[in-house]
Amino acid sequence: MIKVLSGWGGPGGSTVAFSNLVNLFNKYDSPACFYTPTKWEGISCKWDGLDNLKLSNEDVLIYHFMELTVRPPVKKIVLSCHETNLFPLKEKKHLAHDDIVFVSEFQKHWHDVDGVVIPNVITEYKKGNIKNYNKTAGIIGSIDPHKGVHDSINRALSSKDVSEVIIYGAITDRNYFESKVAPLLSPKVSYRGVSTDMQSVYDEVDVVYSSSKRECLPMIQGECLKMGMEYRGLDHNTRDPSDYESNDEIILEKWKTCLEL
Repeated sequence: MIKVLSGWGGPGGSTVAFSNLVNLFNKYDSPACFYTPTKWEGISCKWDGLDNLKLSNEDVLIYHFMELTVRPPVKKIVLSCHETNLFPLKEKKHLAHDDIVFVSEFQKHWHDVDGVVIPNVITEYKKGNIKNYNKTAGIIGSIDPHKGVHDSINRALSSKDVSEVIIYGAITDRNYFESKVAPLLSPKVSYRGVSTDMQSVYDEVDVVYSSSKRECLPMIQGECLKMGMEYRGLDHNTRDPSDYESNDEIILEKWKTCLEL
């Protein structure tokens, strides 16, 4: 069985990406389960708590955001990295793994560590008409200094074609939210909390802004690409469309090759 472990099971791109990956494995008859410390309601795949994890020598293990230094008795073990500075691999020299999987060439180059690049599985949402003016701008993702939400708000408000800004995401730095984001809230700028129904979010939005300091392979950009919505990121946090893979079966085959299935 393929067992995917993460030290983080809350709202975020990595959680969605692993949930999508486990669903892809199970769809094509490669039994898989996602294990996290807690379960965010946005997890849509087969799930269990890390406390219930049991391993055998026939299991294949993919783990993320955990410092696993002792190799468990499994068939193969892969470290899947979705971060840069939050999980600097060169500083973690004793992690147990047979292979490392990165989500983009940019991320692999940043770490300067050998590994395989396999893009994330991106959910395909539907989008109807997009307004040419009086647009609703969306800012989606964690709210902390790294994501630069206040910069996205100011950039959106300064755009002549934007009339409203809506913010969705978990507040991961309360001091940042109170000092930088809350003062910008107004009848034109609203914080909507965390959503598990991204289709309803995209139904409201005409353009998406991102001002984060760094992104490996932005899930939101990929979702925008799939539905034909403009993503207004910055040069340093925007990946080339060719970094994404729209064919899930190609992603599956890359994983099966890596896992030797």
